[in-house]
Amino acid sequence: MKDSEHITVMQPPSSSDDAESVAKKRGPLFRISYAVDRTMRAFFFRVGYLVSAHPLKTIALALLLTAIALIGMLRFQTESRAEELWVPQGTVALSNREYVVSNYGQSVRLARIAFVARDGKGLANKNAFLEMLDVAEAGWNVEVDPIDQQRSSNTVINWPERCLNSSDSVGNPVCTFSSAFTLFYDVDNVVNNSDGTVNFFDTVRRKLSRMNDAQIKNVLSSPPPTNDLRATFIAEEILGGASGSGDTYDFNIMLFTQFIDNNQIEKDGNREDVEAQEIEEKWTNFLLEDTPLLKGRSLDWYVESFWSQDDSLEQALNGDLPLLSFGFVLLTIYVVLFLGDFHVVRSHMWLAIGALLTTGLALGTCFGLSSAFGMFFGPVHQILPLLIVGIGIDDCFHVTRALDDINLHADHSSKSLRVRIALALSSSGSAITVTSFTNVVVLSFC
Repeated sequence: MKDSEHITVMQPPSSSDDAESVAKKRGPLFRISYAVDRTMRAFFFRVGYLVSAHPLKTIALALLLTAIALIGMLRFQTESRAEELWVPQGTVALSNREYVVSNYGQSVRLARIAFVARDGKGLANKNAFLEMLDVAEAGWNVEVDPIDQQRSSNTVINWPERCLNSSDSVGNPVCTFSSAFTLFYDVDNVVNNSDGTVNFFDTVRRKLSRMNDAQIKNVLSSPPPTNDLRATFIAEEILGGASGSGDTYDFNIMLFTQFIDNNQIEKDGNREDVEAQEIEEKWTNFLLEDTPLLKGRSLDWYVESFWSQDDSLEQALNGDLPLLSFGFVLLTIYVVLFLGDFHVVRSHMWLAIGALLTTGLALGTCFGLSSAFGMFFGPVHQILPLLIVGIGIDDCFHVTRALDDINLHADHSSKSLRVRIALALSSSGSAITVTSFTNVVVLSFC
């Protein structure tokens, strides 16, 4: 290249005299916009000219900077605590929550069984109550092996050990339940386990065995204001589909809830109670499987626990992964077909693959730098890969189309490849920068 041409191309591209004269006649905002556009075009012209002169060095530098940024992944951490994800930090709500937890402990965990009548038959009868009691007790007796992370002894984990303790009207320690069973707990006929603790289910079973259907219906129809467990019975929250009164009283759904202490430990942005999760998982699977112990029942039941909620959410999220992968495949096919011409030579296939790899480098740099600065990865960030790839491919289309236009322009056909690349980046670079800045501003307030 001649020295005169070198000096010419390294200067900012000049606009026509007509454009400059129009800019001078317009208002100050237009002149500012015009000056900014000229400056950006000049900057990207120089960048394009430099990159086109050293393509391999530019690629090596990009790989090196990405590798350095990926070192920040050593500090990568996830966050699933709701108060950290959705509540603004430093608010009164968080300080109040910390006070409540420090003074009153963590909230309890719930495990529920919803018993449902089958074939239109009601549940307000002795046989149905005894069957519901058998199912609830079978789940209550589930045990799991000890978890080394939370205990040093080798004792098994079970519901009685982890339950939320309360006491009955005479001071006997019992686990806390919420169901219609509490109406039939009788302190005068308590059944004790071998270790002296109260067996709630046998105590209720003893009471029910001495009653007939009419007596059970009358108790359910007009429950006492307080029972021997000193618990308030709210029929609307426990029984569903109730109808009739007295001897004709009946219902179709009963909710049985058992409460356990919540001993969550915060680790790596997650709050977990490993023991409770283990026993809830086994309890859920046991009650949902067709085990011989639970066969032949004349009613149906559905279960819910903290573990089942988390498991359902995880399955829902993981179920979308194949669709997300399929979306990336479709995106790749689209870019390969439409980035260039539908032609064997002019298809720009390798350029499309390179563009996708470039967005991968941008994604790695984004995650690395964010982790290095102590930012956590949350559920909302799962959309980032698709968002970054979409924006990156859109920018690639801008640059490619700008270069194609430069190559087809008669005034630029005689210029060198370096100058044409610089002109293409001068045109597309400013547009990409403005749209990217707009996206950053908009997303910053979302």
